[in-house]
Amino acid sequence: MESGQSSSSSDSNSSSLYILQEKLDRLAQFIRSDLDGSWVDGGQEFLDFLTSEEKHPDIPADSKIQDFLSEYAEFDSGSATGSRARRVRGARSRGSGRGVTKKKTRGGPPMWWRWRNIPHKPEDPPYDSLAKTMNDILHHFGVINRKVEYTYKAEMPDSCERFNTEPTTTPDLSLMGYGPSFAFQQDFPTPPSYTHVAVPIAVTGSDRAPEDDRIQLAVYARSCFVHQPNRRFVYSLLMTERTVQVFQFDRAGVLYSRPINIHQEAETFVKIILALSTADEGNLGFDTRIQWEGHCRYFRPATDGAGTYMVHSPLNWSKRIGGKATTLWHTQNENGEDLIFKFAWRTPERGLEWEFLEKIAEDPIPGVGEIICRSQLSEMETISSLRGGIGFVDKGEEDANNRQYYYILQPYYGPSLRYAPTTLAFLEAFRDIIQAQFELAKRGIVHRDVSPDNMLLNNRPDVREGRRGILIDFDTAAFVDSDGKGPAANAKIGARVFQSVKVLESLGFHDHLDDLESSFYSLCQIAFTSESPGVPLEVSPEIISDWNTARPSSAMASKLCFLDNRVFAQHPQGLGPVVGKLIDAMKSFFMRVALPRRMRIRPQMRTKKEIERDKRAKAFGEETDAKLGRCQTPTTESSPPPEMPPAEEMEMHFKEFLGLVDGAIDEEKSSLLKAGQQSAPVAHNTSEDVKDSVPTGNPASGRTLPEESAQDGDQKLALEVTARKRSIGLGASSDAPADAIDRQVKKAKNEISS
Repeated sequence: MESGQSSSSSDSNSSSLYILQEKLDRLAQFIRSDLDGSWVDGGQEFLDFLTSEEKHPDIPADSKIQDFLSEYAEFDSGSATGSRARRVRGARSRGSGRGVTKKKTRGGPPMWWRWRNIPHKPEDPPYDSLAKTMNDILHHFGVINRKVEYTYKAEMPDSCERFNTEPTTTPDLSLMGYGPSFAFQQDFPTPPSYTHVAVPIAVTGSDRAPEDDRIQLAVYARSCFVHQPNRRFVYSLLMTERTVQVFQFDRAGVLYSRPINIHQEAETFVKIILALSTADEGNLGFDTRIQWEGHCRYFRPATDGAGTYMVHSPLNWSKRIGGKATTLWHTQNENGEDLIFKFAWRTPERGLEWEFLEKIAEDPIPGVGEIICRSQLSEMETISSLRGGIGFVDKGEEDANNRQYYYILQPYYGPSLRYAPTTLAFLEAFRDIIQAQFELAKRGIVHRDVSPDNMLLNNRPDVREGRRGILIDFDTAAFVDSDGKGPAANAKIGARVFQSVKVLESLGFHDHLDDLESSFYSLCQIAFTSESPGVPLEVSPEIISDWNTARPSSAMASKLCFLDNRVFAQHPQGLGPVVGKLIDAMKSFFMRVALPRRMRIRPQMRTKKEIERDKRAKAFGEETDAKLGRCQTPTTESSPPPEMPPAEEMEMHFKEFLGLVDGAIDEEKSSLLKAGQQSAPVAHNTSEDVKDSVPTGNPASGRTLPEESAQDGDQKLALEVTARKRSIGLGASSDAPADAIDRQVKKAKNEISS
């Protein structure tokens, strides 16, 4: 029995290790893809900038560093007399009882080996000796709020993801710190936490290629960004018993120095440690406009007279290293009105977000967020200034690396759409956001980054139809001309999990259908990851994880299988059956409308595989229409010919898509009305009355059927009239002439009554 239990436990441990390794590999692949092509060799220039008096004026003078090295017992300055004296003092301080140091034996460290407490060719990475050396440097120069800790086996979760699907990884060593920009706890936390990590440090053997450890170092830096949302950049160190190399992770990628020999260039090594332990938290990478005072955190804009805002924990922030790294902070004004500060890194080649919002404000769109104030151009920091003017890797105009740091202040509308309390509230808010996209498309604007975090549930007191859902985050928006030509589709713009198939291929121009498809995947992600309305699951389903792979081709293949129904995916249960049916209908829409246009865009001929896929798409669409009881729409209408004017084509697509959502809303209302009628109180009858009270054709259940109230009847009739209006081509709030609507409604009422 015990043997069986031991075997079962061993199998369980092996399975856990396998899953852990798989997660580590996926995380490394994600970061490798995120930083691909953005590693910049800063060489000696980066070291000179890092240790310069201009960058770090609090670094001691060279003479003081030399004095420290000459006095430090564990360092051999190279002077024979001084070296012997220090070795004597060192031996006595270690309690050896002898004042004579043995001569160097064969196989010992080379003559240039200066830090005697750091072992030469150690069997294991020298964590303790490196940590002691760096802490002795900090102690000598009076640095009190920084220290190096051994964190290799510490429990430090590495992610704040909503779905806890990533492993725990911790740096070998961590330069810890505290101060107003770190966290409210103004002391070193026990156990260590990423909230207080100033510089993560990876320690490896000298015989190992540094390239093997760079991605792991990036994992640590990413965790600092995640747990320190006011961090602008993160320094990291890659160390061996011989060398140290400095890395700067920022929103443009990675800048790294040449490796320096800590024994032969000891003064530079000391300068690096002191530079990374600076008391200036801005030079350490923090946005010092956001700082703690007691248990409260405040934002003070650099502009004079802009006021002070108390900010709460961020509602959303980036989990990547590179990119725009949007962070949303919740705040309030002097009247107690809830507001949102949005911080992000924009590329100069793209339009300013507030230019789109201010243009929209001239003729407001109900479902689009508004702007209250913004950064001044003079206070917008650039990546170039953080790097001391060191250049970038050219990645093209659409992914230019010299980003600008800005903020805007907007009203706080409410949480993400994923937290809608009911399915009906979710569908109504989703509908208003799609309508907002329709209005934007009419003005030639595409959003290019639709996701659940940019789709908000409006909880403000002035909420009304058309503003139940709000679309925000226009920093990647772009204009489309009258011919439908706009920005190129780019798989590097937007969140991978919500990108359309065409964008994943970087094929053609980004258009309104790409935004609609992103909205569809947002709906799917919410539906498949909800336990019930507003309650997310603890673990993300595999079908959603497959959409979030690092390679666009893998995500595209997964989405094509999902749309083509070639992957088993149960209907999401958390939001009810209506949403499941809506997802099927939307699958049909994109298979019939969105995917075939890829063939018109591609310069090469279609392959046999693609022809078969299009046939399956058509068959699946017809089958879904039949299941849902919808009339078969002629192919020429659902998939318009290329010569159709872009504006008419766009309008037709939105009306069909909105019709699907409206139908789901009507069905959800009907089911709620029916559920309300079934739960209404009923009167029990005696056995003598049952025979007379039960209507003909109904089973004798022993109770009378509830009478429909006048109010319930009116509500039911109103829903049926609305559905009838849509079936004859009129929306619930149609712009058709009033007399035409009245005639059709009167006809519908007569038919329903009869």
